[in-house]
Amino acid sequence: CKGYVLDLLEKLMTEMKELRFEESRDILDGVEFVQNVGATALWKFNCNLDSELESFVREFDRLDVVEERERLYSLAQA
Repeated sequence: CKGYVLDLLEKLMTEMKELRFEESRDILDGVEFVQNVGATALWKFNCNLDSELESFVREFDRLDVVEERERLYSLAQA
């Protein structure tokens, strides 16, 4: 299901482009869930992730912090 998780992440990032930051809370919660699933797979179960997903998991490991959510939102807007 690696492909499914990566597709979900890409879909959420695309949906976030159409929203203002204040409106994107649910999307950001979904992205945080994807990050948590990926982190669990990577570090707890030593799964091999797609390089794009692994990079995302490592880069955004603190989506519980507002500044990191803002940084992710800005990335989605670019």
